[in-house]
Order: sequence, then structure tokens, then C-alpha cells
Amino acid sequence: MQTFLLAKHLSHRFLPENMKWMWGQGLLNYAFGLMDEVHGTDYFTDFLCRYYNAHIDRGYSIVSSDTAAPGLGAFLLWKKTGEEKYLAIAEAVAKYMREARPIVAHLPNHHGTGIHSYTYPQSIWIDSIMMYGVFASRYGHERGDDVLLDYAKKQAAVFAKYLRDEVSGLFYHSYWTSTESPYPSKPIFWGRGNGWVMAAIPLLLEYLPDGEDKDATIEVFLKLARVLRRYQRDDGFYETLLKFNCKGNYIESSATALIASGLMYGARKGILTKKYATAGKHAFEAVDNSICRDKHGLCLPNISAPTIPVPLAPKLGYLLTPTGSNLTYGVAAAIFAALEYQRCTQ
Repeated sequence: MQTFLLAKHLSHRFLPENMKWMWGQGLLNYAFGLMDEVHGTDYFTDFLCRYYNAHIDRGYSIVSSDTAAPGLGAFLLWKKTGEEKYLAIAEAVAKYMREARPIVAHLPNHHGTGIHSYTYPQSIWIDSIMMYGVFASRYGHERGDDVLLDYAKKQAAVFAKYLRDEVSGLFYHSYWTSTESPYPSKPIFWGRGNGWVMAAIPLLLEYLPDGEDKDATIEVFLKLARVLRRYQRDDGFYETLLKFNCKGNYIESSATALIASGLMYGARKGILTKKYATAGKHAFEAVDNSICRDKHGLCLPNISAPTIPVPLAPKLGYLLTPTGSNLTYGVAAAIFAALEYQRCTQ
């Protein structure tokens, strides 16, 4: 698969010491760690050590959902190396999650106490189900942390309660406490946001104990999968907005890969029928086949830049968000899908 080659190529092309302490970099580190974990290799260990050692030396802050995401890779690195300094990062993320002030149910403000919390309305974002929901399930299960595991059990149901549109079945990007309603308020649905749900639920389901909460999580996943299949283009891709015949819409690799990983997982686990496996494979193959070469080497195009639910003009905000190549979270999404594709085709 081109995606695995791309991952190895970028681990040499990127300089981990220069990468930010942020969600995209955190997800890429987790994807690299998962590749080693699944394949029984140590290919990415040096990359991860260099990243985390650099941030340990210069300091890091965990003050929001986005800055909690690097805890995923740190936890895998501790499991790989046994070095306590990496566990300390994961424990700091766990501490943030236990102590962050909730604003909706048990969920904290997406921007926490970071700089953007002063400029953007207090809100929860669908992104967070990936940024800290996956961490909560794995850390809670493997460290015997009942508080975080209980946190993870309720993630999908709470996000569905506040962010799912009951008419379309799709998820809104955010929920503002000031208006007590989703935002955008009109039926505008972000592809990658719905992709976060489809990819995150499989990653956290693996560590949830059987019971009502797990059943409710599966039900959220099942309902969304049924809806998303309708929005897939003939070429396998999904677009940045989940809207038919939308002028200015464009194919989006990270949304496509995230949705693909969920569809394939659901079919492999028997939650979804085989037609969803076919759709998921078609989506992943579209992304994998789009990998090309630029002047520096392998390149994954059509990844939209970091995206916010823009106040006043949300639809334009999504459609005018530029795209780039090899953006960290887009590569991570492709790796999640590639690992699932590998499981489905073995």
C-alpha cells in the first residue's frame, strides 16, 4: 500500500523536534505508534522519542482538547520503551481530563483554558471524540483508571445528544453553550467532523467493556454509517461538506480515510453488512491511489487545513478552507484506514 510507504517516507522527511505540541502531530504520532504495534516493528520509535524528548526538554502545556491529543502517542511510546517520562505525559493528559471544568454533561470546553478560549464561544466540538475520547478508553482500560474508562463509555452518546441532527442523522461541528444549540445552526455538516466519529468509535470500542454503554456506542456508530454511505461519490471520495450538488464543494482525503476506516471496521466486526466493507475499501483505495510525488517525494493531497465552525458565515468558512498535502492529521487518517484495510484483506 502506498500509505505505508508514505508514512515511512514522512518519518524521515519531517523533523520531529520542530513539530508542534498539537492535535495533528499527536494523531500522527499515534498512527505511527499503531503501525509499529500492529506490525511488531520499531520503525517509528526513534521518531517518537525525538518528538517527545524535545517537548519534555522545552516544556509543554495540556490546556485543551487539541493539546491533549499528543498523550496518545506518548502512551504507546511508554508501552514500547518502559520509560516513565513518557508515561508522565499520558498521566498529565489523564489529570487534565479528570479536572477540566465540564460545560456540557461531562465534557470540557473544546478550547479549554488555551488562548482560543478567549476568542471563540464556549463550546464542545465533535473533534474531541478523537482527541481525548480514544485516549480515555485505552488509558482507562490498560491503566485500570475507572474514572477515564467511565468517561470513554459515555462519549458517543453525549456527542450524539448534543451534536447529532435528528433529521439527517449527521453530526454538527460544535455546540455553543451561549445559545444552547449546535453551530452551524443550519443543516451544514462537515465531512471530517463526521469522519472523526466514524474513526474514533472503533478505536475506543476495542477497550470498552460489554454493557449498555458499549451497546449505545455501537448504535451511534451504526446510525451514522447508514447515513454516510449515501454521500460517497462514485470515485470513492467524500467531500468537505456532506451536501449533494453543493457549489464549491471539493474532495477531502482526511474525511474519506476516516470514514473508510470506520466502514471497514464495522463490516469486519459484523456490526455492518458486507456492502459497507465494499464502500470502505473503495474509499480507502481512492485515497491510497491519490498518493503521488512532489519535488520532495511521496505526497498525499486534498487535505483541508485546520477547520473551525466560523461565526456568521460557516458554510463559506468550510468551502474556502484551503487544502494542502501531507498535513499531519490527514496522513494519520490514511494510516488508520490502511491498517483497517490490511485487516480486512488478509
